[in-house]
Amino acid sequence: MKKMIISALAVLLLAGCNDPKIDATTEDTLKSSLQEVRNSLDEADKPRFDKAVEVVALSNISIPELLQAKEKENDAFIQNKFKETLNGKSGKEVISLADEITRKQADEKRQAVAREIATLEANKAHRDLATEKLQAFELKSSRIEYGKEVNGDAPVTLIMTITNPEKIPVYGVSWVIERFIDGKPYPDTARTFSYEFSQPLAAGERGEITLSLGNKTAWANDGHLTPEAFSVWLYRADGADKKPIYNMVAFNDNDEARLQQLKQQAGK
Repeated sequence: MKKMIISALAVLLLAGCNDPKIDATTEDTLKSSLQEVRNSLDEADKPRFDKAVEVVALSNISIPELLQAKEKENDAFIQNKFKETLNGKSGKEVISLADEITRKQADEKRQAVAREIATLEANKAHRDLATEKLQAFELKSSRIEYGKEVNGDAPVTLIMTITNPEKIPVYGVSWVIERFIDGKPYPDTARTFSYEFSQPLAAGERGEITLSLGNKTAWANDGHLTPEAFSVWLYRADGADKKPIYNMVAFNDNDEARLQQLKQQAGK
């Protein structure tokens, strides 16, 4: 019995050693050996081998290398990479390697999706926190000042007050301002502005922001403006490094759609 087992193993080993290999020495040997290797496989494995050759060959070429080779019309580089990857491999080895590469790529994709989901969820949490925190800054329209009138029009300056409720200085803010008439927004007046304080607004400090709005006719046909006619809301406050302490636009509708798509993709 022992001799029979040893003999059977020897036959299997010899059969494995006799499996044809891919010979990428020349274009002719590559083509002929690929066909020979394919012919040596079972019918069920032949389609797998065809796909595996593509997977294994491309795995040895990075996207930047591929783009650079195409830009320089360097077909020889791509062909050499192709040969290096496949040379000396049997059909089963190519299929096995392709399966390993595919599994690795799938794992990397899952990890990338998980990282992106984590980033988007963190941004969403920051947006929600910012929405709550920025309301406490109490940015309000305070008074209107007019410049010298010319041809029936005059420059308008809006003075706003703001309080820093944070425990750290605020170096700049960004907000949206909109003109209202009878409780309704005036067409095409919503604008965004940013302001950098000449001296940082200290913790608990109340300050003023002077905003030039251009001419009064740009905001109202009646030419009469009051502070109450302007709705303002803060969407960002910056720290010393000019990076946002709070930022409501860190996460938007497109980000939400992307997050839901990724969660569905990840089966969450």
